[in-house]
Amino acid sequence: MKIVNDFSLSAVPSLGADLRRLAKQEAPSFPMETLGPVWHSWASQNATTFCCSPACLAVPLLAAAAMMIGNARWVSPWVGRSEPPALWMATVLGYGRNSNDVRHAANPLLRFLREYAASSPRMQVMIGDACRIRDINFAQDKGSAAYAVDLDKWQQDAYVSHPLEGACWRDAYHGRLLTVTVNGANPIAIPYLTASINGYIRHDKLPAFGETCPSEMWDRFLWQWPIQTGFAHESQCIRPTFEPAHTIALKRLLDMDLLTDRDGKRSPVVCRLTSNAMGQVQKWQWAATAAGVDAQVQDVALSHVVRLALVLEFLWWCAVPYKIEPTTVSEQATLAALALFQQYFKPMGEHVRWAASLPESVHQAAILAKWIAARQRKNISLSVNVPGLRSPEAVRAAATSLMEAGWLASPRYNYYRGRQLYSVNREKLCAFNW
Repeated sequence: MKIVNDFSLSAVPSLGADLRRLAKQEAPSFPMETLGPVWHSWASQNATTFCCSPACLAVPLLAAAAMMIGNARWVSPWVGRSEPPALWMATVLGYGRNSNDVRHAANPLLRFLREYAASSPRMQVMIGDACRIRDINFAQDKGSAAYAVDLDKWQQDAYVSHPLEGACWRDAYHGRLLTVTVNGANPIAIPYLTASINGYIRHDKLPAFGETCPSEMWDRFLWQWPIQTGFAHESQCIRPTFEPAHTIALKRLLDMDLLTDRDGKRSPVVCRLTSNAMGQVQKWQWAATAAGVDAQVQDVALSHVVRLALVLEFLWWCAVPYKIEPTTVSEQATLAALALFQQYFKPMGEHVRWAASLPESVHQAAILAKWIAARQRKNISLSVNVPGLRSPEAVRAAATSLMEAGWLASPRYNYYRGRQLYSVNREKLCAFNW
């Protein structure tokens, strides 16, 4: 039976534009030169093994470095303000095998944390879904590290199931004092509660995450949405790993400790920005003020920049053997942090926030549209198996959104195949360069 194409004449143009923008995943390029020559080479070479962007390794590397520095070193842009190096990194995953490739690209860092950092008595290392910061004890004064976290589950545990957990995470970003009383016992005081996060979330989970996550918590994340460059074949894939020099470099960060005074009190070593670095930060703030940027937004951005500058400074230092440890944050590291934030994390964060404002049905429609375009289908049925759409109801909702955009025709019953088929508007959907 011939299926007559009856594409909607009342298609919503903005919906089609949103679908293209969401499915194409246009992303700024990560400024790899900010990592320094050693880590730049490592990330670029290993990214090809999983057919993913070098940012898929660079961002977890920054998060892991911040975790290993912990409370050993803090950064101070000027007198009266100091912050821990804690970074909250979030990676948005696509669908299918590419999402697994993105997560597996950080396996060398994950293995290092499991082998070395997890055994450190001074750190609380949480990997996977077991991320309960309320379990920290007084001896773990270097901070907490949450790696390879499912942000959707983390949010449910932090804000829905356990309100105390959410309060702990809010304070852990700033390294504040935490006093805990358990079962009426003597209160336990943790002077510097600090935690870094490296997490992942599927893009169709973004709307629900954005609805329940408080705005102040959302702004603390540095987001990335990796570009899909292909799929790694298992038989041809060489698992990225560390050379001995890379392991030794990261162990230098892990061996850094807090300062102990004569009374046995332990406190972070504060690294101040140099005068030239402070000048660059002030110029950047003046430009933001002139552009009408809100003061609160500037304050959050300043926290990101100075923390990135501290992490980059020590990431460069640890890669060079026998180099003297820096006591200040240089102008070069500050400029690199500004470039990293302005050129990558800021536009990426704006794109992710826009994606989170879309309903889940649009995200599902983008998955289906990309699947159709990749296979050059003329028509589809609700019985197809689309990675990322786990039920016929999800496929039906996605098809309805594509009908509203004018990319699919109304379903018609095919008596030969015994099922309903949607005709594809190949001119609009398949002709687009996804």
